[in-house]
Amino acid sequence: MYPWETPGWNEDGSVKSFGLDHWHLGTEALESLSDALSENSTIKKLSLSDCNIGVKGLTYLATALSKNNTITEIDLSRNKIGSRGAALLAEALKDRSTTMKVNLSENKEWGSIGDQGAASIAEALATNPSITKIDLSMNNISSGGAAFIATALESNTVLMELDLS
Repeated sequence: MYPWETPGWNEDGSVKSFGLDHWHLGTEALESLSDALSENSTIKKLSLSDCNIGVKGLTYLATALSKNNTITEIDLSRNKIGSRGAALLAEALKDRSTTMKVNLSENKEWGSIGDQGAASIAEALATNPSITKIDLSMNNISSGGAAFIATALESNTVLMELDLS
């Protein structure tokens, strides 16, 4: 049984923040969590830092994010997202209407987001006016990837905070 399936987890409907940092979730767990998130309308902040999330798991999370507009902050730092995962996440973020803060920092050790992932994220930034903060630090993004982001910012007037260090 997963923590979100235990009795009382959301019985009063007031859960606003949910974190499973350092749990090293498998694909099956991420599928179950994503199914729950697709139906949840109260969680605003989701933290899944250092959970061993790769492309397959991120596929489930991206689907949940595309269905759930109540999540306004997501931390996917220190995972194995890579450029393919960044593209999946970017696609899910493109059509969101709610303000969003995204932390993708420190994915370089396991599967770098790199310039290709930065290009995907840049496309989401250019088309989605609701992303207000994004942390892409420590992801092996070079000046080429930063150029993609800079071009996207020409049409994005709401991003308040960006970290490419």
